[in-house]
Amino acid sequence: LAQVWGPILELGQNMPNAWQIVGVKIQGAVDKRHVPCSWCNGREKSQGGAGCGPKGHEAHECPRRFFEEMEMCLPGFDEEGTQIEDFWDISLTIPTEEVYQGW
Repeated sequence: LAQVWGPILELGQNMPNAWQIVGVKIQGAVDKRHVPCSWCNGREKSQGGAGCGPKGHEAHECPRRFFEEMEMCLPGFDEEGTQIEDFWDISLTIPTEEVYQGW
């Protein structure tokens, strides 16, 4: 799905607000577990999966895309766009203080 309303949200310009990416402690974070990432969906088909997966965030907040285009990891994620479990609670929804401060 492409963005169909509001200002265009851009990678590295707009703050992610999916709690799957920033955690539930960030003010304004919303549950996007059913939101498909258009960037990941294209990658999943061509590369056979891996990384952050096709749902739970939008293209402008994609941790795998962020690494590929910015050559930096989003706080709490690795180069593949996978959450680093040591930086999150057991439910993977609350980041450590270090990750929280990274946002």
